[in-house]
Amino acid sequence: MAKQKENQSSEKNTAKKSWWKSFKAEFKRITWPTRPQVIQETSTVITISFALGVLIAIMDMVIKYGLNQII
Repeated sequence: MAKQKENQSSEKNTAKKSWWKSFKAEFKRITWPTRPQVIQETSTVITISFALGVLIAIMDMVIKYGLNQII
């Protein structure tokens, strides 16, 4: 009985080590963006978000105005 538990524990440790080893290998293969890329993409996201916010606000005002004219 004790031998069986020891085997299961050993198998779990081996699986964890194998998972961690493959995780580290995959992590090394990641191509990280450069600082200028991050800055450019972040500014693009902020600009597009702001533009969409303004567009949605304008559409909201137009719809409100139209509904107020109808009602």
